[in-house]
Amino acid sequence: MEQATEVATGTAQLTVTLTGLRKIKVPYVSFPEQMEIVKRIEAAYSLIEKIESKYFQAMSSMNNLDQSILSKAFRGELVEQDPNDEPASVLLERIQKEREKEKTKVKQTGAKKLKN
Repeated sequence: MEQATEVATGTAQLTVTLTGLRKIKVPYVSFPEQMEIVKRIEAAYSLIEKIESKYFQAMSSMNNLDQSILSKAFRGELVEQDPNDEPASVLLERIQKEREKEKTKVKQTGAKKLKN
């Protein structure tokens, strides 16, 4: 930019003439250096693609693992089962009876409040 300003002509709007443009020195990298840069970039892209592939494989495995864990949890296979534990059906019946008792209590206390 500095070189362009030095060779520019004009006052209100600076212009770089062809003669001035020819005076500007543009640095460049030699061809062997360019080839080395390209080689390193291609190697980096190759590594990036491998990492990306492993990432997607890991994500897929994690999704499958989540489903597998949930499945095992519902089948009760995640922890050692205690033979003294009651079956789930008995537990559900007990919970349902307790809820019915609570509903009955609420209805009774509500009816008493209305009478008073």
